[in-house]
Amino acid sequence: MARKGRKASIVFYVSVIVIIIGQVTIVVAIFRSNTDLLEKVGWFTGAVLPALGLLYNLVKQRSLQVFLWSNRLKNFFSVSPTNWTMSVNIKSESINESTLDSIVEKLKTTMVKPTITSLDSYTRVIESKSTPMLKIEYYPLRTGGITEWGDSEIPSIFVTIQNYKVGHRVAAHAIKQEISHSIEQIGSVIANADSQYNLTVEFQDNKNPFFGLFISQLPQESISRFAIQLNINSYGVKNRVSISESRLDIASKSQLAFSDLASEFLTFGSGLEEYLQIG
Repeated sequence: MARKGRKASIVFYVSVIVIIIGQVTIVVAIFRSNTDLLEKVGWFTGAVLPALGLLYNLVKQRSLQVFLWSNRLKNFFSVSPTNWTMSVNIKSESINESTLDSIVEKLKTTMVKPTITSLDSYTRVIESKSTPMLKIEYYPLRTGGITEWGDSEIPSIFVTIQNYKVGHRVAAHAIKQEISHSIEQIGSVIANADSQYNLTVEFQDNKNPFFGLFISQLPQESISRFAIQLNINSYGVKNRVSISESRLDIASKSQLAFSDLASEFLTFGSGLEEYLQIG
């Protein structure tokens, strides 16, 4: 998989270089008043390029590799961030009232000038320039009303990151460094923890890049609802990835699996060739 990733990266950067060379050629031709070159460029942009664009759209709908490559290229130039909401639910018999304070003290040693706000005796909000804002809640007996994971009478720590805006180009860094590092610090305080990790990404203006991949044979106006669920077994656990018109949801009980899947789906990594095979 690593070899595929390196190969895809090489193709991506070669494509970027070709595009830059083409733009420079046009500028040079204009400044030198090279009519022959400008005429050739005109034919290329007026006739050849539209034909290639039509062919590309047809291939993109039917080729997973082209779909991934094109989205990597688009994300490289994208400046619009996506909106993330993430939660981690940690259950353990070892959690008690002092656990919340232990977590805060641990995070204070790793964050840059953190600001701690106590909303009540069981809730802390931590803000820092080096990480997204964390809301940490202590539930003495229940899982915080998250019925999907059950209502077992086990103390829990519930961590949320809300409305965290992240650009496509820094998505992998945000997951692997900023978010995962904080979660690891929290987990290191709790012994015998049973955790559940969830990430929700909202697509801007319902422009879901996965929509065209899965519904390539039907006109979009004929589809009233779009939703799929992928069950991915990796790192010894069952992970769930749900995709709808406006959002992407990733859920896992393994932090490593969660981190890798989030990074792959948010950056259109080469690992998606295995997860998104259709038919």
